[in-house]
Amino acid sequence: MRPILRLCLAAFLMDMALYLTLTGIPYKALALGAGSLALGFLPMAYSLPYGASAVWAGRGTNSRDRLRVARMGLFIAALAVASLIRADRMSWVFVAPGVLGLMLAFFWPQVQATLADVTPPAKLTPTLGWFNVSWSLGKGMGYLVGGVLLSRFGFTTLFAAAAVCVVAVALVLRGVPARGAPTESRLERGGKVPRSGRLLPLRPGGEPSLPSPSGGQSLHHPQEDSAQDRRPPTRSRTMAAGQCGLG
Repeated sequence: MRPILRLCLAAFLMDMALYLTLTGIPYKALALGAGSLALGFLPMAYSLPYGASAVWAGRGTNSRDRLRVARMGLFIAALAVASLIRADRMSWVFVAPGVLGLMLAFFWPQVQATLADVTPPAKLTPTLGWFNVSWSLGKGMGYLVGGVLLSRFGFTTLFAAAAVCVVAVALVLRGVPARGAPTESRLERGGKVPRSGRLLPLRPGGEPSLPSPSGGQSLHHPQEDSAQDRRPPTRSRTMAAGQCGLG
């Protein structure tokens, strides 16, 4: 499966798992005797940890290990969701969504950044469109399937299905190859970036080769320049040097 398709499938499964969980949490709280005030605060149990950590979560990662960080967080998220099966206190009904939100802060930014890595710039906008379609469908399916599972089978089946979906996301992401950004990989090989921001091709000696005035690539070797400088001065070169000095 292509990396872009894997990332879109991961987005679908992740939001499906999330909204399976969020469908069952209010009913779990009601079963434990929660009032209207507690129900009003339940959405904040997930969104506050996510919003507070999404900016800095995974900031130190690069394009090669960001998905590994996301997968590690997903296994913790799956455990948090599965723990709701045995939850018998309102305090844990607030803690488990908080852990889920914190772990998803390591997921969504990393997946979106990886999507930009594996997508050609010309196709990035439509690819992001399909990515948004994927998680939107996952959200709708989570609410729909969550209602069916809760009404037919109860909390155990609902939260177990959500946890399985989270684990499935981690497995899907394993098939996405770790790719460095083009600029980063060229720099690691010794390339240099000029002020224009465009990487120049490397000569055999490791020095950047400047483009020729006609727009083509310069193919001469650095030693050729030094050899030309060591040539004995000719009459034309002497006269040219004299003219420059007079000017």
